[in-house]
Amino acid sequence: AVDKTGTLARGEPAVVEVVSWDDDGETGLLERVAAMEARSDHPLARAIVAYAKARGIAVKPAPDFKIVQGKGATAMFGGELYWLGSHRLLEERGQETPAVHEQLEAMSRQGRTAVLVGDDTHVCGLIGLADEVRPESKAMVARLRTAGIEHVVMLTGDNRGTAENIARETGVDEIVAELLPEDKVGAIERLLTKYGTVGMVGDGVNDAPALAAATVG
Repeated sequence: AVDKTGTLARGEPAVVEVVSWDDDGETGLLERVAAMEARSDHPLARAIVAYAKARGIAVKPAPDFKIVQGKGATAMFGGELYWLGSHRLLEERGQETPAVHEQLEAMSRQGRTAVLVGDDTHVCGLIGLADEVRPESKAMVARLRTAGIEHVVMLTGDNRGTAENIARETGVDEIVAELLPEDKVGAIERLLTKYGTVGMVGDGVNDAPALAAATVG
């Protein structure tokens, strides 16, 4: 089992699309999201902050920043509480409109990861990011098979469309997408039941429980 971000993929995503549904446009959306992401060390957050700074936006960390584990974060901006995060968080909040759904589907088909931002009343916009596959990943998956590994599974918190694109490029046998950190542990346990012996390769604190649950981490 292999993680995606930082393992099969470089873990250096770049902003490729900004969509705003508010009157203050792309610049206003970037100001808001960059301020909320300024205190995060997640690769997506770093990419958004770098993109905003490259466009001359002065990034000031938003107060009351709180992580929603595996889903996103909340923070204050302009005296108002905003949330940002994944499609999963949007669904949990019950704020997905047909227009937002259509945009997310289009991004997913292109293998892009979406970071959404909104408040209690509506979705303000979203930022699309893309990550490159590590150039050695396809050859490494092939070498695992040559070494006798029966099945190679990618475990990721990212959306299924992005995961499928990475899978096509690397040649993994199976993908399990849209996982929270605790979901990865469940996936490892299912693989252990099926195969008996499972290795897990990952990076970052989110992968630690799954690495510990595997035969070899």
